Amino acid sequence: MDTTPQAILLQDFQRKGFTRGVVPFPELDTRILLEPNHFYREERNVIDVNQRLKEWAREFGVTDHQGYSAGVDGTYVGFYASTDNVSFAGHLILLTGDEPYIGFKMRRAHELGHLLWDIDGSENIFERLHNPEYGRRKIDNTKSFAYLCEWLAHERILGHTFLDKIRIDYALAMGKISAETVGRDH
Repeated sequence: MDTTPQAILLQDFQRKGFTRGVVPFPELDTRILLEPNHFYREERNVIDVNQRLKEWAREFGVTDHQGYSAGVDGTYVGFYASTDNVSFAGHLILLTGDEPYIGFKMRRAHELGHLLWDIDGSENIFERLHNPEYGRRKIDNTKSFAYLCEWLAHERILGHTFLDKIRIDYALAMGKISAETVGRDH
């Protein structure tokens, strides 16, 4: 049995239900390929996102997470660990609902948008726009990018396509409202 710090950390992530490799993203008909040292876990039907996040923080010893308000439909948390010059990343998504509902799919797309932004994976989404450069120029933060992913999922689910200006304006406005009213990334 390998008892190196890297092996112990790897086993810890796996024991806690994290996976590596590919994260399916059917809401946008794509998938996210994680680097070998990145781990992903998604929990659905979470009753209290705030409480569950606190439990995860305690279990992983994360002390610098932001407080989240009760009643949130979901959240994304990225956290990092390192040992002996090897870094690992955990990506956790907590969602209150489950798959059959349109709102759930949009929320999942939103939270996966945060993950994509966090791992520098936004290019795949920008390339879906009619004018990718316009999107890259206007969207410069995780909040707005997550709302763009949510909007694109909405379009895909309902079979509509809107102009980039409408998509981007929505994402920017929602990102600004979120920052002003909640004051955090989620």
